[in-house]
Amino acid sequence: MKGIFRTGDILTLYPIDIGDARLGDVVVFYSRHMLPPKEIVHRVVHRNSCELITRGDSAKNRDAGTVNQDLLIGKVSHKERNSRVSVVHGGWIGLIKGRLLNLFWDSKRLIARSIQKPYAILKKSGIVCQIWKPDITRILINTSNGPFIQFVHNKRVIARSWPEQDKSECKKPWDLILNNNQTQAL
Repeated sequence: MKGIFRTGDILTLYPIDIGDARLGDVVVFYSRHMLPPKEIVHRVVHRNSCELITRGDSAKNRDAGTVNQDLLIGKVSHKERNSRVSVVHGGWIGLIKGRLLNLFWDSKRLIARSIQKPYAILKKSGIVCQIWKPDITRILINTSNGPFIQFVHNKRVIARSWPEQDKSECKKPWDLILNNNQTQAL
């Protein structure tokens, strides 16, 4: 659940019955749609006496299936990040927090869609390359799988390239100044 948890967070959970789950609680359950079953962490957005309907805070829609007692692992009460433990709110506070996060992610998606076309035009024009000339270091690393190139700015990797595999990746907005020819060239 983007926004509340990050990769590497340690979650504390305890078992609960379906009837004890409240709207806004963050629960862990097995997905019935994946083989092998995978643990999912989502917020309860609707419930009745024998099933829960869940949604991730950054997801557009509710989860496709319902969660019954057999699939429910437990309720998340705390998270630990960088040796700091904090409470994971459930109930009405959690529900409001989840809805605000969902609104944030919807807004972010809307903004991304609205600037997609102007961004593509700006990238194609090449004008950013002429105006913005940051100091980018190109590091060639020879590995057993062939050469690997990293592009670094201020100690941060902004692009990677695997020339022999004709593959590259570049973080935005760096793709405005590093084109595919630069990342592939040895």
